[in-house]
Amino acid sequence: MRPFEKIYNYSVLLNPVSKEYTLRLKISNVEEPVEHSFGSISELSAIVELLRDETFTFYDTTAKEIIIEWEPTGENDPKHKSTY
Repeated sequence: MRPFEKIYNYSVLLNPVSKEYTLRLKISNVEEPVEHSFGSISELSAIVELLRDETFTFYDTTAKEIIIEWEPTGENDPKHKSTY
């Protein structure tokens, strides 16, 4: 079983001059924030968008991965709303 920890908060550090784009995550059971650097602002933006929109986000402390909880496809698309 992989050690998933709940992501509670995040912050972003942007330095366009030095092209440093860093994401900091506050996760359960870890006192210091976990940091990840990205090669471009667009890569960082994609992750921040997920963190902003999703409620159940976790961090795998072994693989160093962000995990988004399972959810149905098309759930926010009005064309795919259930008629049941």
